[in-house]
Amino acid sequence: MISRMDPKSHDVIVDDLDFTTMPGTQTGVINSRWTPIPLKNTFQAQGPFEFVLTNNSRSYLNLKRTYLVFTFQITDGKGAVITMDTSLTNPLLYAPINNIAHSIVKNFSLHINSQLAFHNSSNYAYKSYFEQALMYGQEIKDSTLTAAGFYHDTAIDDIQSPGFLKRCDSIHNQGDIQVAANISIDLMNQPRVLLNGCNVKLTVYPNNSKFLVESFNRPTTTEFQFKIKDVYALVNEFDLADGLSNALEAAVLEHKVIQYPLISSQVRTYIQLQETLGHTRNSFSCNSISTQMFKDGGYTIFGFELSPIAQDNSLFELVRQTNVSIRLNFRDATPEGGLYCVVYAEFDQIFSLDPLRNPQIDAIV
Repeated sequence: MISRMDPKSHDVIVDDLDFTTMPGTQTGVINSRWTPIPLKNTFQAQGPFEFVLTNNSRSYLNLKRTYLVFTFQITDGKGAVITMDTSLTNPLLYAPINNIAHSIVKNFSLHINSQLAFHNSSNYAYKSYFEQALMYGQEIKDSTLTAAGFYHDTAIDDIQSPGFLKRCDSIHNQGDIQVAANISIDLMNQPRVLLNGCNVKLTVYPNNSKFLVESFNRPTTTEFQFKIKDVYALVNEFDLADGLSNALEAAVLEHKVIQYPLISSQVRTYIQLQETLGHTRNSFSCNSISTQMFKDGGYTIFGFELSPIAQDNSLFELVRQTNVSIRLNFRDATPEGGLYCVVYAEFDQIFSLDPLRNPQIDAIV
């Protein structure tokens, strides 16, 4: 006897027998284009770099597909290229630090219609590294992320790490090097496009040259210089059908606001000195991270889920006013210089634009 598992189960046919259903037709976007954006200010290697991503254009800026492209070279203090001879017993090896296209940046500021819409702390390099290391699998790390100069290290501060050696090869006898990366700030990590009619100014502040080069067996007389030789932005814009563009503008006027729900990520650093921990101070999740790497490879990263259930990051959580503290007990004595704790945290946030394109931010931190 044939019967249904439940009376509420309705009839369907498999896709192989469906000869009538057709894919939908996209009619809203009539054109999409990539546009390189040159510097607005005069180029200086030490920055800052200013870009006007869109200047009251009728087009809609695709925020998630906005990139920075850097051209750089590593030289000595006089501007000469330093050779690496791997035939030596203890060869001098040097390379840009991991995830260099992101790590070049210390922090961003974003202005919409001359009003500050985003400004982060000076820890952007750590924030983006956490995102690359923890949020992507090995296949993406070995392909797409290499365009940003990301080569996964199996151990930190190890001259034999495959990631470090690949970064050495990527610059050895290669001349000027070009890398590109998305702009990983809150508004540009969500899928909705920016309304037209906005003047968007992005300011990029680079890190110090000494922070950007990793080396082993370096003679004390050798100084490395990370030289940024060129930088430009690459933006993706949509042209919408007139009917859709008019409908969006009517919706803005009706509702008085257009909202962008997003996740705000912040990175903060804390230092615990030896005195703080009761010692006398001398005058002087994980993608592609194995248990061994967590234990001995420099990837001891602790993750804490503070929402009631880790079910869906597209949902907002109830707002609760509280404090969070974490206590860590170490087996060994605190080293000289103390310990640094780098905290990466995510919060719900709403970014809004009113009909005059004035930005408003509603965040609970």
